[in-house]
Amino acid sequence: MDPNELPKELEVPWYWQGACTQSDPELWFPESYRGGMPRGQVAKDICFNRCTVRLDCLAGAMVEEEKAGGKRYGIRGGLDAKERGQLKKRLVAYNRLKESL
Repeated sequence: MDPNELPKELEVPWYWQGACTQSDPELWFPESYRGGMPRGQVAKDICFNRCTVRLDCLAGAMVEEEKAGGKRYGIRGGLDAKERGQLKKRLVAYNRLKESL
């Protein structure tokens, strides 16, 4: 094994590398406001400006929500529940179009 490579069992999963792990957990469930800015916007700013695993998080959220029958909660991958639902609809439409060509 390369001495600079971590063994698989010691590798840190992507979700522990998320910028959200260093933030107030309540930010990710935007039910109220903080500092004049909607909490959801604060969380999205953290995702888009500081998170190195945002796309992994978004992909994970989409897979988990598919398994949960489409139930969506909180900010994940920089998108709120409604935005992830809209993204899902666009992806389904795109895949249908692609298959028809």
